[in-house]
Amino acid sequence: MRLAALLDVEALGEGRFRGESDGMPLPQPFGGQLVGQSIVAAGRTLPADRAVHAIRTTFLRAGRTGHPVTLRVEPLRDGRRISVLEVSVHQDGRELCRSWVSAAVDAPDGIRHAAAPALVAGPDASTPLAALAVDDGGLGELWDGFTAVDVRVAGTGEDGRVHCWMRCAALPADPLLHRAATAYASDLMLMATVVARHGVPVGHERSLAEEWNAVSLDHSVTFTGDTRADDWQLFSQFSPAARGGRAVVTAAVSDPTGRPSADVSQVALVWPRTPG
Repeated sequence: MRLAALLDVEALGEGRFRGESDGMPLPQPFGGQLVGQSIVAAGRTLPADRAVHAIRTTFLRAGRTGHPVTLRVEPLRDGRRISVLEVSVHQDGRELCRSWVSAAVDAPDGIRHAAAPALVAGPDASTPLAALAVDDGGLGELWDGFTAVDVRVAGTGEDGRVHCWMRCAALPADPLLHRAATAYASDLMLMATVVARHGVPVGHERSLAEEWNAVSLDHSVTFTGDTRADDWQLFSQFSPAARGGRAVVTAAVSDPTGRPSADVSQVALVWPRTPG
């Protein structure tokens, strides 16, 4: 299913929307899909003067891949500059996740600053993810036929920081869909960044799936600038700490000129698979 059609949920009226599944070969819907669809559902209910600038999603239970979901949007606050909404995603009568979405009027004279971008190779000089997977027997069935996002790896630092260029499939000009697609892509390589610190090289997605269990508990995205998801974006990812099977992983996202577009944070439950 095309990424644009997947994210552009269907309005059912009274704050309810219907979303399809992209059919990724996972036992449950891909978390990035649910986050991206929640952004679009929330954005479709907002006043014209404000845009989604942040989302925090807590995953509650697994659903079934390949089955549609229903999204319910509840406005919590509409202020002079900020709107806050709650989006819940349901499937077959069960709530899969709940998000808190913040939207704002972008004041042109507001405070501004940004960190310097990472100095890494550009996307044309970076290595396609599939090339890194050759020594691992390929990317594995989870990536078979996946064309929604092109991933290239610019390198891994000595501190475990992973730099990935990602470019989504072609999208309409709607800025809301580009923010949703950036959120979708943001969930692709975070687990790889965590287990890279435990002996699985980035790109060895087959080994990751065979050796580790990994599920997202909480996923947050804050949009810090304009984002064009169907152009290259640099995701500089880092897992600063893990304890008790829970890992924190972050990503700073910027466009090819170094301008920031988003910051991502995830808490994941990660544990080794038991042989047999």
